[in-house]
Amino acid sequence: MNDSHGYGVGDHVLRCVADALVEATRTTDLLARYGGDEFAVFCPFAGQSDAATVVGRVREKIAALAEKRGIPTPISVSVGVAYSALPPDSAGEMLREADQDMHRDRP
Repeated sequence: MNDSHGYGVGDHVLRCVADALVEATRTTDLLARYGGDEFAVFCPFAGQSDAATVVGRVREKIAALAEKRGIPTPISVSVGVAYSALPPDSAGEMLREADQDMHRDRP
């Protein structure tokens, strides 16, 4: 995005994506930007179906961004999910699992 449309548009897109993620997640979820264009959503006490619902809402909100927020090109998202019925050993472990899942999701 930055290369094609400039850093101003790239920053606008990141803010729009963050807004869409806030709209798509539950009030109990924790949202963080942890990379240049990567975000993490921690959904405590969420079952697999709850996580799938959040993922669906994220995809829906992101898909609507270009038209809704005046972004010059469609936005896509790759999503990775890590699920654990028990508390994870570490947040890093969950992020690694989600990252591996995200790479499987990419076209």
